Amino acid sequence: MVKSIKNKLILIILLLSVTLSLLIGIIGITKSSQVINDEAKDKLLFMVRSYVNQFDQILNNAETINLTVGNNIKANFDLSKLQKEPKGYIASNVQTFDKVIRGIIENQDNLLGMYICYNPDLSNEVDMIWYAHQGGHVIRKNTKNMYSIADFNSRAEKMNWYFSAIDTGRGVWTDPYIDINSNNLNLMTYTRPVYVGDTLIAVIGIDILFEKLKKK
Repeated sequence: MVKSIKNKLILIILLLSVTLSLLIGIIGITKSSQVINDEAKDKLLFMVRSYVNQFDQILNNAETINLTVGNNIKANFDLSKLQKEPKGYIASNVQTFDKVIRGIIENQDNLLGMYICYNPDLSNEVDMIWYAHQGGHVIRKNTKNMYSIADFNSRAEKMNWYFSAIDTGRGVWTDPYIDINSNNLNLMTYTRPVYVGDTLIAVIGIDILFEKLKKK
């Protein structure tokens, strides 16, 4: 089972808080000042709880947005139209959700970027929508030459973000990593597959700048 990165990071924060509490306790005993010791512990615990809450809110927000968009794709996707005209129907779907993804990123400062990568088996093409914050603006990433159909191989390391969600059948957080497609930024990514029946329609991803989480 893939461990939740969210749970791992929160555990690290809590362990650090316990360690710091013990250090404060030792200092308090050494100085024979129980009042100072208690006040320091209370302030530390308040800071840790506040940090964990903010951290958790950002991650939960990303998960909710991802799930909501996925449910919208699922509710409106017509497999019969896909079978009649695969390329045209996927292109129409891309056009519809292009505005949705752009609007989300324009209104979500805590998200670095969001994308929908459609299953290339459906149209025999790589269709992808990707909007991100860059240089103070929201831009549409040029994904035309970013991936080829041959890249969609479960053994390819650079496709872990795509196949990890498919393999688990649910939403998955990555560990922090350096992304060469985002100017070598340190990111965390949440991806989730979208199915209509047994047919994989797309994988939706949301990127969060890891440094931004650390500053919260």
